[in-house]
Amino acid sequence: MEFQNKVSYKSKINNKSLLDKGVRHILLTVDYQYGGVGRAPKFHHAKVWEFLLYKYFFTKDRNLLKVIELSLDAMAKGGVYDHLLGGFFRYSTNERWIVPHFEKMLYDNAENFYSFIALLIQIIPKELY
Repeated sequence: MEFQNKVSYKSKINNKSLLDKGVRHILLTVDYQYGGVGRAPKFHHAKVWEFLLYKYFFTKDRNLLKVIELSLDAMAKGGVYDHLLGGFFRYSTNERWIVPHFEKMLYDNAENFYSFIALLIQIIPKELY
């Protein structure tokens, strides 16, 4: 009987409202001036952009796309992107994405590749990406 109560409780959770809360929280933490999430040091947070891209796919909310584009443009144009050899440094030490922490991580670059190429280029075809 105790197991039945737990199952019925879990079935009452509204997954849509939980996802909407997650989106609202992300949008509250976005740096609308320089892109990205939060203040320095700034990490890529590729999964955040992936999540917002999926949300955009289902809702067509252009505001989500603007936030994603602002952030990914800032990363691609800034010092956190290695303009000589390609790839992204681990994180930016300042909030403007100018000064990188000179370390590259394969898993960061793999996630960024997926965000930029596999997802974003299909939605916002830009030469930059």
